Amino acid sequence: MLSRVAENIYWMARYLERAEGGARMMATSSQMLFDLPRETPLSWGTMVDILGAGEKFAELEFEPTERDVTQFLLKETRFPNSLASVVRQARENARVCRDILPGELWEGINDLHYFVGETLPRVRSRSARYDFLQQVISRCQQVEGIVHGTLSRNTLYSFMMLGQALERADMTSRIVDVRSANLLPKDAADIYSSLGWMSVLQSLSAYEMYRHEVQVRIRGQAVVQFLLRGTRFPRSCHFCLSCVETSLTQLPRAEKPLRRLREIIDRLEREHLQADNLDSVHRFVDLFQQELGTLHEAITDSYFRFDRNDWVHASRAAATQQA
Repeated sequence: MLSRVAENIYWMARYLERAEGGARMMATSSQMLFDLPRETPLSWGTMVDILGAGEKFAELEFEPTERDVTQFLLKETRFPNSLASVVRQARENARVCRDILPGELWEGINDLHYFVGETLPRVRSRSARYDFLQQVISRCQQVEGIVHGTLSRNTLYSFMMLGQALERADMTSRIVDVRSANLLPKDAADIYSSLGWMSVLQSLSAYEMYRHEVQVRIRGQAVVQFLLRGTRFPRSCHFCLSCVETSLTQLPRAEKPLRRLREIIDRLEREHLQADNLDSVHRFVDLFQQELGTLHEAITDSYFRFDRNDWVHASRAAATQQA
């Protein structure tokens, strides 16, 4: 596989997961709006900060209101990480690689793109927005099911799983950050703490699995441990990093990213987290996301920034070792 093709597959998977993760993050805020008393305000600007988009938000002269933030995160084509933008980019990467993808997979991604393009302009109310986000999540999961049900477990699959798992770890940490940041006012955060953490679990489809595995009432400390360090729940950060490791071990030239990955896993396991101290969780998530960025750079250096002949030699060497 050419490095440029591998890069397109990797980013296609990342953009698809980013679309689903972004929809889940926005659904978290919508769920909180439904569950909290009408007079309880949400700090909408925090949603922009979590995505590291504060400068772009200010540059486009938006205000930190519900209307402007949802416009920016869902519809704004000038923001490369808006939902509309990432779905378009996922489709473009799939189009470039269409000849090596199963037909059902291309059709699923194409249908998602047209659904977002046709439906999003008509979304105006909170309830319509929530329904739209749930549809996006469902369609992304349908595409994921096609991937797992139709792709051979080869290099193509490894790069897709690599991109998906890395992006999922990043987005799960950001959704945890929605709750650890000042999304709720400080006085409301104490009163509705359990409700806020429940919304986070529900946004990750984790509520039932949390109750089954943890078997305690919803508490911030237990939720943070479950979502960041859980080894069996497929959207926990630790589980996702384990999936990244599995994918890397199936590829040549993995020494550098594997070394970086194991350093991140070690830090995740050792870090002492106190969910009662929301600032400490927020700082850890920021550091974790920076480390995921260095892992992405290591992956890029190993697979997307070298001469094609090196890839051929490395692939032949790996094939010889397996034989």
